Amino acid sequence: MRRLNYFLQKYSHFLCRKTRIKAIPSVILVLVMMSSLAFSSPTVGQECLNTRRAKIVYNSPADLQEINRRLNSSPVALVSQPNSPAPYPGQDPAASHLVAKIDGLLSKVAGVLRLDLQNYPQLTIRFLQDGRQVTKLFHLFQPSSSRPLFGYGSLPAFYEPRSRTIIVSLQDLHEGILAHEMAHFFLCSGRFQAPPEYYQEDMARHVEARVH
Repeated sequence: MRRLNYFLQKYSHFLCRKTRIKAIPSVILVLVMMSSLAFSSPTVGQECLNTRRAKIVYNSPADLQEINRRLNSSPVALVSQPNSPAPYPGQDPAASHLVAKIDGLLSKVAGVLRLDLQNYPQLTIRFLQDGRQVTKLFHLFQPSSSRPLFGYGSLPAFYEPRSRTIIVSLQDLHEGILAHEMAHFFLCSGRFQAPPEYYQEDMARHVEARVH
């Protein structure tokens, strides 16, 4: 009887330990999913601007002005596009210009890739101050080297496919780099499986060259 009790105690301890070990990957998976959602949500102190096709997350009105300055598209040429919502009374002109620029650039990238923009979900674009902040975020939310994160050069920007979010350095921003990451968004968000990384990079560089 003693041996039986001893065996049962050992077996119970073994099952509890095995259950805890099995629970660890589940916890990690939940944390990864939560970190992906964090990409697309504004943090405390950040502001959010919605367009018809995208959600723009930035730090301040001054950043909004700088984003407008760095994107080369003419606001006059883009504001009249039917896909862009009309500015509401009292809206910052920089905000209405940026709405038109982002939606216009998405339309331009979709055109280069010969894709129908109507078939794609909303994209989130999060602007950080510089490439160091972008790189820190990339490493913080990358649990392993096998995760499908697609970067650009020295990480002035990257696309996070789980949350459909572009993270971009305001200091390095130009129309070409944003178009490059938008190409990753289109290639990863369609109804079919995302193509291999090398093909995505070739297509994204092609889009960047056509747009910039």
